[in-house]
Amino acid sequence: MIDVKDDYLPEVIIHDLEYCMLGNNFAWFLQDDYFVHNFWKNNDFSNRYNDICRAWMDMYIKPSALIDVKGTLYKKSQRLKSYKINSKYKKSHTSVLYINNNNGCTKFEDGTIIESIRNRIITFPANLNYAETNCKDEDFRCVITINYYKEAK
Repeated sequence: MIDVKDDYLPEVIIHDLEYCMLGNNFAWFLQDDYFVHNFWKNNDFSNRYNDICRAWMDMYIKPSALIDVKGTLYKKSQRLKSYKINSKYKKSHTSVLYINNNNGCTKFEDGTIIESIRNRIITFPANLNYAETNCKDEDFRCVITINYYKEAK
């Protein structure tokens, strides 16, 4: 049900994502006590970052249609804080790509915990509720979350 793949993208692609998203020129927007960047929302890509996101998704995830694509940057704190995510999408998939190593994680209602390891991707049915956490050991925890439809094989 939850598919975990390590070393998902070629090093050059994950390095470019990490460099771009954790660099000084990326457009993050404050939401509550974390930051977000909407790569794809309302049927349109963010013009500024289209190239860094669209090519690898088309090549590796191969969605038949995107619902949304969001980068999230969680700040370091003294304790892990969970951010619950209730899916509003049915009959679709969610993938979470971890951009950097840290001690944060993704938690599922059944007790499954997936550690945040750079270049790991998890894929699961979008109707599963889950929570993301921040981290305690690095300055930030960075992920890209993709909600999409995929044709059955």
